[in-house]
Amino acid sequence: MPDQSASSNNTPYSEEDLEYFRKLLLNEQAETRDEIEELKQSLENQNSMEDERASSQHHHAGNVGSEEQEKERLYLMNERKREKLEEINAALSRIDNGTYGVCEASGDRIDRERLEAVPYARKSITDEKKRAQNARNGNAGSDSDA
Repeated sequence: MPDQSASSNNTPYSEEDLEYFRKLLLNEQAETRDEIEELKQSLENQNSMEDERASSQHHHAGNVGSEEQEKERLYLMNERKREKLEEINAALSRIDNGTYGVCEASGDRIDRERLEAVPYARKSITDEKKRAQNARNGNAGSDSDA
C-alpha cells in the first residue's frame, strides 16, 4: 500500500521523514544565522581597528594590504553563509509545498543520504555531478545549487 502521507504532493518522503528533515534544516538555519552574526561582528571589529589605525601616523603598506585581504575574506564568507541561508529557507519552503526531495533537474528522488549530508540540496547527486562537470567544461547551466 502506498504511503498516504506522501500521496497528496510530489515529495517521495513521508510526513515523518519530512519532519526529520525540517528539524535538520531548522538546526542548520540557526547555526548559519549564528555564523553570519559572528562574521558581522568580525567585520565590525575589523572596521573599528581600521578606523583606529587610520587616525595614527604610521601606515605600513603590508599591514594595510593584510587588513584589506582579511576584510575581503570576511565579506566572502559572509556572502556564502547568506547564500546558504537562502538555500535552507528554500528547502523549508519545498517541504511546505510538497516538493522536498525531488531533483529540480530531472524530477527524480534525491537520495536520503544526500539530503542528510546536504539537507538543502536541490538536485540528485547524479544531476549535481553533471552540473559540476558542465561548469568545469565551461558550459551553460553553472548555477550554484547544491
